[in-house]
Formats: sequence, structure tokens, C-alpha cells
Amino acid sequence: MKVQALTLALTLTCFSLTACGRTEAPNASNAAMPAVQKAPSPPADIQSRIESAVVDYSSVKPALTLAGKVAYGEDRYSKVSSPLQGRAVEVRAKLGDHVKSGDVLLVIDSPDITAAYSEFVKESSNLQYATRAYELAKDLYENKALPLKDFKQAENDLIKARAEFRRAKERLLSLKVPAAELEKPLAEQTISSRFELKSPLAGTVVERTVTPGQSVGSDPS
Repeated sequence: MKVQALTLALTLTCFSLTACGRTEAPNASNAAMPAVQKAPSPPADIQSRIESAVVDYSSVKPALTLAGKVAYGEDRYSKVSSPLQGRAVEVRAKLGDHVKSGDVLLVIDSPDITAAYSEFVKESSNLQYATRAYELAKDLYENKALPLKDFKQAENDLIKARAEFRRAKERLLSLKVPAAELEKPLAEQTISSRFELKSPLAGTVVERTVTPGQSVGSDPS
């Protein structure tokens, strides 16, 4: 504010000094000078763009220009990827859609589920066989009709079968196959090769890189 006042004061002083020169009597050369003619008015289109204002003081706020980058908040942004390979048969989420946590974004037909379920069925049959073999070996051993080493072999086979069955079951659970479905007898189980990719949080879809029929894997979709 003080700088502006000083500038204005200096300007007025200069004008004053210019106007306070020595006054001379008019001479013949001055009298012979032609009269000053008025400048022509600017065209109407220019006049319409001329504005007038009263001179006043105003504060000047310094502007600060910095380089930056606009990005989504990491705590509220999530890239959703398919945990298994397959083919997108239905894309439900569109750009700009508002989704809730648990909403289905994409339906995938995956051979991974089919292969995992086949392995589960095989290990389930192996477990049933190993269980019957162990029970028979135990009965024979207790009646002195089977050597100890054969009984131990049946026991080890049962332990291994249980571990393989558990591994196959956990694989299906990781592919979001309902646990309640796996608890049913094999003849009553209905396992689909369709996998529903769901939203982990509520928000707005701002990017989508998958289309119906496209193969998907572990890349962001």
C-alpha cells in the first residue's frame, strides 16, 4: 500500500514540475502557431468497449504458481482385478455408475473353477476310500489279523487324503464358491463355472478396461 502511494506522489510531483516552468511572454512565433485541432472520435464499436473507472487504492495479492498433479486419494480408490482367468460374459458396471460394496461388477466364465471342482471331486472320493481302508485296517489290527506296519500305512494314507481334500476345498473357497454348497453330498452339489467379481467398497466407477467376451486374468478390470 505504501509503495503505491509513493508512486502516485512522485507522479503528481513530476506533473507539477513540468507545469511550473518559466512563464514567457508570447512572441510572434507563438502567436503564429496554428490552433490545436480536436482529434476525431473513435468508431462506435471501439467506444462500446471503452470503460471508465474511478482511480482508487487496492491491495495486490501475490500469485503463486506451482506444478502439481491431480490424483485420486489412495485410501478411497481401488483397482479391482479378477483373481482367476476366464472370459467376461457380462459387464454390469458402466463408467459413472454409483455402486455399493458387494455389487457385482463383472461375471466371468472361468475354466479355473471347473478344474478346481474336478480336483475337489477326485480328492473327496480319495478321502472316502482312505477312510474306509483305515477303518478296516484298524479293525483287523485290533483283532490281530493285520501287522502294525500295514495299519500305520493305512493311517498315513488317511492323513494324506485329508490334507489333499482340504487343499482342494480351500481352492474352491478362494474362487468364491459357496461353502454351504461344498458341505452337501457330492450328488447334491451344484457348482457353476461363473464367477461374480464384486466391488470391495462403495463409490463411483471412473475407469473400465474390459468388454463382454474379452479374456481376463489378473490385470485390473
